[in-house]
Amino acid sequence: MKKLILLLFLIIIVNLGIVCPSSAFQNESPLKKYMEPANISKLDWLLLNVQISSFTGKIAWDEYGLISSVSLYSAKGGRKVGMTFVANKEAYIKVEQHVIDKVFLYAINSVTEIIRHTIPEIKKENIYANLVVIHYSGIQLIFENGKLLKSD
Repeated sequence: MKKLILLLFLIIIVNLGIVCPSSAFQNESPLKKYMEPANISKLDWLLLNVQISSFTGKIAWDEYGLISSVSLYSAKGGRKVGMTFVANKEAYIKVEQHVIDKVFLYAINSVTEIIRHTIPEIKKENIYANLVVIHYSGIQLIFENGKLLKSD
């Protein structure tokens, strides 16, 4: 009963406007400049939304533990959807190249299907993807124009 009374009291206080941030704090907030509108393309906004809603939790991309995360972005001046997959260095070293290629292509296809719910026009030709191994030697694989390429 005490909890119910306390809850009702808090609801009344909030509705009466007794609990509110001071206007002095709002005017002096060091983050105020970040509340202004920003120039961001619709593509960037949609990809950010997909990133947050679909790829922020732990995802088992493959049975080898090769891929640990993906980041989405607008690439090639907004002409492509960019995907950067981060690979686990220990798994990358242990797995054969043909398996790495297969896992990378599977991950690209999976992400493309998820993006397709938001951007139905996406095709393999609209994708630039790369596989990066941190603390190894950077970009290992590139996918562009519908084809898997080895990095130089």
